[in-house]
Amino acid sequence: MSRILVIDDDPAALALARDVLKSAGHTVDTAEGGEEGRKIIAKNRPELLVLDLSLPDDFGLDICRDTKRDHPNILIFMLTALGNSMDVVAGLEAGADDYLAKPFNPREFVARIHMTLEKGGKL
Repeated sequence: MSRILVIDDDPAALALARDVLKSAGHTVDTAEGGEEGRKIIAKNRPELLVLDLSLPDDFGLDICRDTKRDHPNILIFMLTALGNSMDVVAGLEAGADDYLAKPFNPREFVARIHMTLEKGGKL
C-alpha cells in the first residue's frame, strides 16, 4: 500500500492512527512533533502526511504550506482537535487534501485516507 507519516503530539491519537493505518496495510512512520516530522518528510518522502495542527514545537498549517511548496506530490490529511469551520477552511486553504476532527471513527478515517490516496493517484 502507501507510506504514510503521522505527526501528532498526543501519544494516544498517534498510536491509534498508526495502528489503524497499519491494519489497513500501510507502512507508517510517526513523529511526535514538527521538527522530527520535517526530518522524516525530507528523508522518507511519504506519499501521505497525517498532520495535527497543534504541535508544541511547530504549527501544523506551516508544516502543511511548507510541505506543499517543497514536496507538492505529498498528500496532506489534517487530523486535529481543531474542528470548527474556520479551522477546516484554514487547513484546506493551506493545502490539506482532506480534514477530519478528533475524536474520529477509525473506519471513517481509513475510508477518507483511501479516498485521498485514490484522488492523488497513490493507491
